[in-house]
Amino acid sequence: MHRLLLLGLATALASSAQPQTAGSCTTGTAQQFIENPDLRVSLFNTGSLFFGGSTTSADGYRIPKGQTVQTQFGERPLSPIFAAVLWLGGEVGGEMRIAAARYGGHDFWPGPLNDAATPPPQDCSAHDRIFVVSREDIAHYYATGELAPDLADWPHQLGAPVIDGDGNPTNYDLRAGDQPDLIGDVAAWWVMNDAGNNHNPGLPLGVEVRAQAFVYGWTPETRSPVLSQTTFIRYEVINRGDSVIEPMYASMFVDPDLGDAGDDYIGADTLRNMGVVYNDSNGDRIYGSPPPAIGIQVLRGPIGLANGRDDDQDGVVDEADERLRMTATSTFIGGGPSGTEDPGTPDRYYNFMQGLWGDGTPYYEFGTGYLQSASGAPITKFIYAGDPVTESYFSEVNVDGNGTDNPQGDRRMAISTGPFRLEPGASDTLLYAFPFGQGSSHLQSVAVLQGRAAALQRLTAEGFFASRPVDASALGPAFELALSRVRPNPSRQPEALLTLPEATPVRATVLDALGRQLEVVVDGELAEGESVLTLPRELAPGTYRLRVEVPGATETLSFTVMR
Repeated sequence: MHRLLLLGLATALASSAQPQTAGSCTTGTAQQFIENPDLRVSLFNTGSLFFGGSTTSADGYRIPKGQTVQTQFGERPLSPIFAAVLWLGGEVGGEMRIAAARYGGHDFWPGPLNDAATPPPQDCSAHDRIFVVSREDIAHYYATGELAPDLADWPHQLGAPVIDGDGNPTNYDLRAGDQPDLIGDVAAWWVMNDAGNNHNPGLPLGVEVRAQAFVYGWTPETRSPVLSQTTFIRYEVINRGDSVIEPMYASMFVDPDLGDAGDDYIGADTLRNMGVVYNDSNGDRIYGSPPPAIGIQVLRGPIGLANGRDDDQDGVVDEADERLRMTATSTFIGGGPSGTEDPGTPDRYYNFMQGLWGDGTPYYEFGTGYLQSASGAPITKFIYAGDPVTESYFSEVNVDGNGTDNPQGDRRMAISTGPFRLEPGASDTLLYAFPFGQGSSHLQSVAVLQGRAAALQRLTAEGFFASRPVDASALGPAFELALSRVRPNPSRQPEALLTLPEATPVRATVLDALGRQLEVVVDGELAEGESVLTLPRELAPGTYRLRVEVPGATETLSFTVMR
């Protein structure tokens, strides 16, 4: 009997760890942009950010967006980041799997993913789209009834978030009060999966990723540079397989190229959960002087596995639902020793995600961080975690404790969080920020960046990065009315025909060409059906507007008075 029980248990374990198979989708080609008065960034549904499609020449992340510089290679925009890519990795049934790439050969394909019992997608082209909607789009619809295409097609059926305004959480009905659940002033949303085709090499994790990138800065209250000079991206990662993924890691790979790619330094700000990129001196061939600094910040990490640390810095260790922040930063050495170069195999990607060199050896707090154990240097998960502003050890401006700096160069890094656990059908959410700072020198730019990153952490703790619905009660067309053309037009005594679906309060006013109210035509309840609105006779010749307001809707018509 015990033998039968053990056999049954082994069979159950084997069946629960069946691999997520791959489909035959082609790589997505969708490209979209989000921008505000300060910046403009390119987005893709391949896992890549800022690099791809029409933006492959250090022009996918522009800040300040309208400025360029003339170089020997032609005109260049000011850009602090060349490319960034989401990396995910973990173990399924003890087998390591990753979804990670750098500049091509991506492991994500467009669209959602069904559970492991359903065949993987064979054609993802129907979902090869990124939707961009702004708060202005929603307000414009409420004021005029005119729909921007992405607002009309908002893919709620694919998981795009919706604020429920009609009491039915399963639909998306703008006329009834629903609206996209946006964060920021302008937001892009897309969905991708890692099982749409074969990984190179290895099996997929079986995850669906819902992404929302957003920016602030189009409204007066969000024009603070802390917000308007920062790009945010939120990932909801869903395990669609039938096996737990544990341990699991998420990383943001970044090839910064802060203006001129050849004179950069990097660091890890563990107080603010941020990878840092700054210039080695006060002059940059692209940005000039003083050059800026940019960060890659983990504002919200996953719910972590117990690790004996106070990850959320609330004074309690390993409490339930404790969220991780940045847990490792890694770098790669172009042309360096074997094991330090950019990753090319799954095991090397996975090592870098854990805060190790590609060959699995640890980072040390000395020199380049590679094989420094002979010096007695301590092991670290954070490369160059000293504060460069104070020229502290171990930073690129002080790699040995004696003030020796590193040679400048082209840097690449991965900012990681983990380990965490993702059960079948479960999801977790990650929030990253790319803050920007520019001070009076290259190191003061880092100080400015530190201040902005600290402010972003406070805003996160206060719940600032949540949706703010556009107020439909004042603008929204929840009430359907029909206002016909003013006739005759032009006329000495124009009239308008108003049709109401039910008796309701109505306020109708005549405005001049500058929008000033001249006369109230109706201010009270009108009956269901047709009502004739007779406009005043004493209007001077000219062009006017008739505005009709009912609870939840407004319509406006223009008309001309002649004599």
